[in-house]
Amino acid sequence: MFGRKKPQPMPIPPAPPVIVPPVVEEKPAPQPAPEPAQSSAQVAEAAQTSKEADLTASISRNTVITGNIVSEDNLDIFGTVEGDVKSTAVVKVYGKITGDIECATFVASGAEIKGNILAEKSAVLGANTVVDGNVRTGTLSVSGKVTGNVIASESAVISSTGAITGDITTPEMEVSKGAIVYGSVIMQQKKPEPPEPPKPEVKASEEVPEAPKADEKSPVASKPDEKDSEVSNPDGKAPELKFERLDSDAAAKSDAEQEKKEEPEKATV
Repeated sequence: MFGRKKPQPMPIPPAPPVIVPPVVEEKPAPQPAPEPAQSSAQVAEAAQTSKEADLTASISRNTVITGNIVSEDNLDIFGTVEGDVKSTAVVKVYGKITGDIECATFVASGAEIKGNILAEKSAVLGANTVVDGNVRTGTLSVSGKVTGNVIASESAVISSTGAITGDITTPEMEVSKGAIVYGSVIMQQKKPEPPEPPKPEVKASEEVPEAPKADEKSPVASKPDEKDSEVSNPDGKAPELKFERLDSDAAAKSDAEQEKKEEPEKATV
């Protein structure tokens, strides 16, 4: 009607294509090879050794122990001990000890010790440490005060804050400027290690005595008769042994002659 065109429908755009991603198969990550299983005894032994190596007994500052202390572990002493201290490991003292100390390695800092110190390997007496007693060790380092004789079999070092009142015996000694030494110093040489005993030489070929051959004639001892020995030795002395040489040919001839003598006697009978 009235010359108008009908509106045409809008064209529908085509749908976008659907892209499907490729499927990738996931491979499992390689697992490490299992370690060989250890026996329960080995696991227990390893755990015990690791624990024992880290063991350290500690005595706090507000603790007072009256009596001797014997241990195979490390010792850290911050408190007060009235007695001897003995350990096969390291002993560190930061408090007070009235008694002798025996250990492998000794370390003291700000400590007060009234007694002798015997450290097998080394001893370190730090600053503000006061020792009233003798000290015997291998390697000694002194930064505090020591009143007593000192023996260091390896070496002794006295720092600028160190002071020793007593005799010092050591093969090597180093004294810093400002250190105090009131006593005699004996410088001894280190004891030389004993030489190893010489090993016996083994000869490649040793001469072996040859055995006697069967053809050779060897002397044979003939035993004397008991009656003859009694008559010849009235005093009861041991008779002398007589050696005779046996000949195989002579023995064979004597046997043949004896057989000939016996034959006619058998015939007459």
